[in-house]
Amino acid sequence: MKYIKKFGLFEAVIMPSGINTGNFNDFNSLVEYGKKNEFDVVEYNEFYDSLNEADKKTAPPNNGRVPFFALFNPMRKKPMFVICVKSIIHMIPNFKEIVDDIIGHERVHASQNDRKKVISYVLPNPTIKKEYFSNKEEVMAFSWSIANDLFKISDNINRAFNELDKGRSQGQFRQIWNDIKGNCDEKIIKRYRKYIYMYLEKMFASKEVNKPTESKKPIELKDKKSIESKPIESEVNTYKNITTDELKSKIKWTEDLFDRAMVNKDSVGAKKFNEILKKLTNELRNR
Repeated sequence: MKYIKKFGLFEAVIMPSGINTGNFNDFNSLVEYGKKNEFDVVEYNEFYDSLNEADKKTAPPNNGRVPFFALFNPMRKKPMFVICVKSIIHMIPNFKEIVDDIIGHERVHASQNDRKKVISYVLPNPTIKKEYFSNKEEVMAFSWSIANDLFKISDNINRAFNELDKGRSQGQFRQIWNDIKGNCDEKIIKRYRKYIYMYLEKMFASKEVNKPTESKKPIELKDKKSIESKPIESEVNTYKNITTDELKSKIKWTEDLFDRAMVNKDSVGAKKFNEILKKLTNELRNR
């Protein structure tokens, strides 16, 4: 998509900004829907003409095989939804949900662009799948897409990962995940799993916050200790006194523990090591 300054370790995940409002039932109303929600909706020729000469070389061809696609347009600096076959709007019952999900993916890229100082822009070439799915920007954006799908069909993180690894649901996430596993090396796949976990953690936390409150009996003093969160490993508090190389070693060691917890479906352990990683990586960034 675009080459930007290197991410530092596991960067904090970006939640897509904005919530799409309104509806549409044909191409013209989809264009208005896009304007209302700050993304462009165009036909293929307008998309192609909006690109510079370098980006045109890697632009998807208009060969009828792909009825629509989306991107973070490098010239207009915002998401763009491209329609190649207008009739597709009426052919897919949940087309609005598909549009919203795809634009969510591109809004992650838009926020990445805002967060980083951009060096240059190059549209991706999806036919080179290993390079495409290994791109660090795409890792975060596709992790959001996968987590977003899993969140809709799962009621906790454990079940979401069980669906990802062993489930039979054939949502959009399944095709994406199969492409990732079939084209990326183990290091990249682990990075995906980490970001998917981080996104799911935010999504389920938001769900809890927005859940209607229920009246509960006051907690007796004797029960107070049982509801207090356990402190993160005490050694994290000593990171300020170690060298940068030692700090990097601790991060690598904690990443391995997180991966092991995920493999063992130990949600408590994964959450604990995720909190440790946040503290350690924040310290490293501040040095």
